[in-house]
Amino acid sequence: MPRLLMPLILFSAALAVAQDAPPPAPPAEPATAVAPTEPGPPPETVTGPLRAELTGMAETRRWFREPPKTGGESEVMLQMRLSGDRLSDIARAGRPLFDVAVDDTGHSMLRPEGYTDREKTETFRIRSTPESLRERGLTMSARLLAASRGAKTATLRGSMRIIRAAGPSEDVVIEGPTAFRGKRVEHPRLAEMDIEIVIVANEKVPTIPPGQFALAVQMGKNMERVKGLEFHDPWLARLRMNPRNMQTSDGEAVAVYTFPDPATLENSLMVVEVWPQVEDFLLPIEMKDIPLP
Repeated sequence: MPRLLMPLILFSAALAVAQDAPPPAPPAEPATAVAPTEPGPPPETVTGPLRAELTGMAETRRWFREPPKTGGESEVMLQMRLSGDRLSDIARAGRPLFDVAVDDTGHSMLRPEGYTDREKTETFRIRSTPESLRERGLTMSARLLAASRGAKTATLRGSMRIIRAAGPSEDVVIEGPTAFRGKRVEHPRLAEMDIEIVIVANEKVPTIPPGQFALAVQMGKNMERVKGLEFHDPWLARLRMNPRNMQTSDGEAVAVYTFPDPATLENSLMVVEVWPQVEDFLLPIEMKDIPLP
């Protein structure tokens, strides 16, 4: 190639590259400052007095040519929630129990057999997170007999048991829990609050396989003061295990904790989180002229 043509070719290639290159970006505009948003008011689920609210109702109608001996009635299910301030302080709650449940025709929606002693006194541990309580409140349900056909509204009156913490919780550490097999766990702090915890012998729980490294824990008197129960190793690291609900040969409920080996079981610590101070009261429930489904 002649020497005079080489610069011309290189100049043409450079010009083509320059023409294909994108145009320079315009200078960026300064960002507009955004004022921080003010926090909104807290949701109604965690404000105002503690109260039970009705959030939904579903009715089921049943008919049988030969009614079963138990159950089979037409019924209505109530979807309810607890709302109000200090909702996250509730440690345990009982069932909604109704003394009056009547529709606008005068028909009673209460079951004739009433509530059992267990239904009247039993409470359940609250496991909802504070975020969940703010979003949905504390949800619960109840069942009643269906209203008469043609009824438009109903009136409900009753109560539910509430156990609310009146101070911080504390941990009670029990060393060597296997020493209490077949008897009540002894600790000065538990005795002071009259909290009864029993380690049931494995042979009294028929569903525990022979030779399994397990502890069957039975909660007794003042179990409402117990926030939680866990097992730890000697360095206070939590042993991750999910207790299984079982029954003794006498039909009593126990929580069975299974350990991976005998050494872990023998060296474990039982940590009981308790509420030293609680408020135990009945929350009134009153709802008038509720629209029926």
